[in-house]
Amino acid sequence: MNLHSIGRSLVWGFGLCLGLGALTGVSPVHAESLSHTRPSSKPAPKIAVYDFSGLVKRVKPAVFNLHVEGKRYISRSRRRRSGRPFDDFFSNPWRGRRNRRYRHDPYRSKRFRRWMRRIPVRRSRGSGFLINSQGYALTNHHVVKNAGKIRAQLANGHNYDVKVIGTSPLLDIALIKLKAPAGKKFPYVYLGNSQKLPVGAPVMAIGNARGLGISVTAGIVSAKGRILSRFKRGRTNYDNYIQTDAAINKGNSGGPLFNKNGDVIGINTAILRGGRGIGFAVPINVVRRILPQLKKYGRVERAKLGVLIQPVTPSLARSFGLSHPHGALVNRVVSGSPAQRAGLRQGDVIVSFNGKKVLNSSLLPRMVAFNPPGTKAKLGVLRSGKMITLYVSLTRWGRSFDDMTTARGRKKRKPIFRRPSKNGKLAQSLMRLGVNVSTISTSLRKKWGLPANGGVRIISVRAGSPADANGLRSGDVIMKVNRNPISSIKGLARQIASIKSGDNILLLIRREDSSLFLAFNLK
Repeated sequence: MNLHSIGRSLVWGFGLCLGLGALTGVSPVHAESLSHTRPSSKPAPKIAVYDFSGLVKRVKPAVFNLHVEGKRYISRSRRRRSGRPFDDFFSNPWRGRRNRRYRHDPYRSKRFRRWMRRIPVRRSRGSGFLINSQGYALTNHHVVKNAGKIRAQLANGHNYDVKVIGTSPLLDIALIKLKAPAGKKFPYVYLGNSQKLPVGAPVMAIGNARGLGISVTAGIVSAKGRILSRFKRGRTNYDNYIQTDAAINKGNSGGPLFNKNGDVIGINTAILRGGRGIGFAVPINVVRRILPQLKKYGRVERAKLGVLIQPVTPSLARSFGLSHPHGALVNRVVSGSPAQRAGLRQGDVIVSFNGKKVLNSSLLPRMVAFNPPGTKAKLGVLRSGKMITLYVSLTRWGRSFDDMTTARGRKKRKPIFRRPSKNGKLAQSLMRLGVNVSTISTSLRKKWGLPANGGVRIISVRAGSPADANGLRSGDVIMKVNRNPISSIKGLARQIASIKSGDNILLLIRREDSSLFLAFNLK
């Protein structure tokens, strides 16, 4: 046997020994394993599998199906005297003595009323549940909106006409009452505490799924505090939904979401289109607060502070001296509002309300709004790096809080960026930010409500620039840079030139009728 064959045999033998050692668990070096097996001394916690059959039997009598017939109506635009789209159809409906009183309004003639009866009635289905023995119940506002006739069918097959007591379009809640003979006692369910509901807890939903009748689905709490503003137009940050994977289908709207004890912890109200196992419910604690107002006034009257706020991003937190992003940044104080009288200023960060921390900007509107008008509140405010305390007396909204809508303008075409016409350091500074700006005429200042010598207007934004990457738009007015007012293009260029590469820049801009803070790194 030559040396080459001997060496090859030794290598094979050594490799075989290593393989056998690995198989038998013998190793000369002890290293931590990549994964671990649970030791017998630490048994796995037992997870209960809930049987909802007893719970269903107990709460099902208080849940009912809603059958809604809409009103026949013609839109206001069609009722305008200009155009009269039905004049030719009615063939001069005000001719004759009987219709003389309607000669100026063909929409009140008998012929028009006969025609209206032929318009098909919108029919829809939903769910609801009884909350006391007198017949008061809860459902969604969108289920009973514009309803002409509402009928409730209980699990025992009995039918009752329904009267709407009060609604809150913003929260999508309606308080209704089943009409029944005096002395009639209804079965009802208890309202629980949605605040104590942990994520991962088992829940059960009951409702009139797809109009098939009372159906039961089960799941868990997937998340809490969901905001649907990005998914539903017209919603504001006053929503605070419970997310669940319990199947919620069309017809389940207005039905209850139960915890394992059979207490209602939410009202099923929405599903994410195209998403399976993603349903949302209004927390019952929010509903409980507005019930007295719905019963007494038929609507919700809430308090106002009088500020416009925005979220605190990590960049804004560094610019305002916060250790981490939290609170609500005030970008505008409404003139004559409680906030102005209390001394709140633009650029303040509200970090607490009545001793409770404001973890994010979406919490503050709810903390304020659910107080009755006239409430005196204590605000913890961060101003110029120092904590101060302000006291404010909240007032009532001038109109119903639920009439608020989110204004959305048309999407404007993005203008083509042109290099600044100025040369030298001025142009370099503007190019560094990535904007082309101009002064503002006196007429535009009056139209937009701007101060006499404040701000410069952005004409265009260069694609891929820091301004473009951080949300600056054509038409924005730059009011301040790093808290320094801007009154001219040269002033803006000087402020930009004074910022070192990699440092934060803090901008206060005016966009349409609102103010906005932006902060980002400037290279």
